[in-house]
Amino acid sequence: FENSSETKIKLNDLSKAAKNYLKNGGENYKKFIYQMIDLNIDNEYDSKIFSALSTISKDIKNDFLYSISTEAYLIGKPLDHDNRFSLAYRYGEIEETKLAYYHYRFLNNNQKDEDSSYWNNFGVEASNLELNTISVEAYRKAENLGGTLAMSNLANKFINVGFTEEGESLCKKAMSFDNYDRRNLEALSTIETIKKNEEEREKVLLEDVNKKKATIIKISKGLLLKQIKNLPNKYKHPNCTLEAECQDDIIKFSGKYKNEAFSGLLGLAAFGSVSDKKLIDYKIEMVGNSVGHLIEGKYVNQKIDPEKETILKSGEDEIEIVMLVSDDKKLIEVFNKNNYIKIFELKSVE
Repeated sequence: FENSSETKIKLNDLSKAAKNYLKNGGENYKKFIYQMIDLNIDNEYDSKIFSALSTISKDIKNDFLYSISTEAYLIGKPLDHDNRFSLAYRYGEIEETKLAYYHYRFLNNNQKDEDSSYWNNFGVEASNLELNTISVEAYRKAENLGGTLAMSNLANKFINVGFTEEGESLCKKAMSFDNYDRRNLEALSTIETIKKNEEEREKVLLEDVNKKKATIIKISKGLLLKQIKNLPNKYKHPNCTLEAECQDDIIKFSGKYKNEAFSGLLGLAAFGSVSDKKLIDYKIEMVGNSVGHLIEGKYVNQKIDPEKETILKSGEDEIEIVMLVSDDKKLIEVFNKNNYIKIFELKSVE
């Protein structure tokens, strides 16, 4: 048996080899990852594998793989602010605004030496979510830390919205005078209402993000399993039985069914008797590229021309999906790649 230090050295070497392989034009970096997984007894080195996948997926510009591997890495290394900032920044670029907001918020709540860029970017995402009071407060903190970009953002914010602090100050100043106008009390009440409203909206937002992150972490566990080399021949889809094919890292499922009408992209068959109605043939195809037990690909549900036996394009006939294959390969959970919502399951047919 190898000792822990020897394993760490091997893992580091394999991680470097995968990155160098990519830099030199190689494409099959997964072979190095699978060797790392073989060394990962009892999941002791999950963070190292997720870190390697994070770096690699960032280099190959695979945002999906980058986000789930980095999210999983940060579970084990929550105070790695550099990687968290990079993830938050990328989320901002690809308009995953709620996730970006979550991570900038975490950075600001856990930083030792305050960084104006954290506060500025937090302010930007808060503004994108129309949390205007929170946004202005964040810009002010960045401004106090010398953030000149935040000063510009704050100036623009003042032009449009978010004068709560100034309004509160003016109301309190007015109330220091005798016989002040009672409408200042109404204005203060409005400010408090705005702040409470944003606090409630932020609470709901963070609950939504935490649910999404829980699914992301669940999906990421598939990256730690060994390469899929074979699958059961058949799986039960809600509408029909699908046949499974494996060729290297490409996994494909396909099948046909009949339905009275096209009932949306997922094509889930309608309830009730259709014996007296004309049935239409449809073809389902799911194909993707696997890393471990995670398959990133597309779901296609299309009408078949009965005369030509060819596919009739519907215009909205495919979505991007993620498939998570269970350890025993008997269950495959299928998620919408864009929002991580589970859409259905496939169960193996004995």
